[in-house]
Amino acid sequence: NELTAKYEQATSTTERLAKEAAKIRESLVATVEQKEVLKNECDAMQVRLQMHNKQFEDEFGPSTEALNKAVKQLSLLREQDIEELRQYVQPPDRVLLSVTPLCLLFRPYRTKSNYAAEDPRLPKLTEIPTWTEAKLLLGQHNFFDRLLEFDRDSIASDLLEFLQEIVKQPNFAPENLRSGSI
Repeated sequence: NELTAKYEQATSTTERLAKEAAKIRESLVATVEQKEVLKNECDAMQVRLQMHNKQFEDEFGPSTEALNKAVKQLSLLREQDIEELRQYVQPPDRVLLSVTPLCLLFRPYRTKSNYAAEDPRLPKLTEIPTWTEAKLLLGQHNFFDRLLEFDRDSIASDLLEFLQEIVKQPNFAPENLRSGSI
């Protein structure tokens, strides 16, 4: 009788452990299947990411390269270079043309959204800066810092379009601007 009780207890324990093992096995199989699904999803995401990176590079690579080149050129500017420009009473047209985009980027102007204020002190977007305005900008004590820290992402789309019109002019080509430098 005691043997039978031990046998029944062992059988019960074995069945319970077999059920637990089956549950663990099912859980393990489900985990392996989930891992495979997640791996496939991860692989698909990686392919999409590579495609997006390629699209980004195709679309913005030239701009990023141009920006890096501009920042490098900017680092070559010296305070004396700016001071030489400021010495002009009336600069050659090409000098004024070369500082026009800077003036446009750093000055407030009337836009459609703030035009209702009709503030006569704010120039219209299409008003080309004067040499006086350029000299004031170039003479700011933090001019170099402002150039380096300029938030290019904050340029309004209408200003960007206007700037593109300016830089597309034949006179704005580097070889033409160089002939107007000091």
